[in-house]
Amino acid sequence: AEGAEITASSPALNQVSFGTHKIGLLVPFSNESLRYEDAVTLITDSATKTLVAKADNLFLAAEKDTNGILPTGIAKMDAATDTAAGVTEVTATSKAKTLDAVLDVLSKTTDKGATPTAIVMRFSTWATLLAITATDGRPLIEPDVTASATPMLFNTPVLFNSSVPANTILTMSAPDVIVSVSNITADTDSSYMFNSDRSAMRMIMRLGFGVVKPERLGRVIVPAK
Repeated sequence: AEGAEITASSPALNQVSFGTHKIGLLVPFSNESLRYEDAVTLITDSATKTLVAKADNLFLAAEKDTNGILPTGIAKMDAATDTAAGVTEVTATSKAKTLDAVLDVLSKTTDKGATPTAIVMRFSTWATLLAITATDGRPLIEPDVTASATPMLFNTPVLFNSSVPANTILTMSAPDVIVSVSNITADTDSSYMFNSDRSAMRMIMRLGFGVVKPERLGRVIVPAK
């Protein structure tokens, strides 16, 4: 009613803590190359791509830390059980039923509050999905999807990353993943390899991440047959 007192709420806050992976790269190169701006740019760009690829691999596929400090990659997190939290995992009953399993995971995670933002897999797994056909031989994934530069499945963007393990499909919910990443720092030293007339570039970044509600992330296991 107008003018009525508003009752104060006591919201429950979710907290997550995690360690950070330190990613480093040491790139030697000749001092002659320093005289050419294009060469330095090529070296820096290539090293940056390598560093980012390492970060992708840690985010998606880092093994569980035996000390329990560093975060485990999304694809390697434990699956949820009746007694323990974890990602929502579904194993397709057959390779031909993989799309059914993806839809099943999306529905389960969404029911648990997820906001599906991406389906992530390596391209070879995507090729497996493209090869699935109906009984009349028609592909289950429409040609306009396969031809798109940004394919979608069940109204969710599909992203390709080779760091996802083979025969594994991940469904992501970005609001439930907390990521902390530093800028890439780069330093060059001409004395490190002084006796060979070379210099070295050191590039370092840190990456940490945690999942507030792991059950809102999904994982589909694609069987061999």
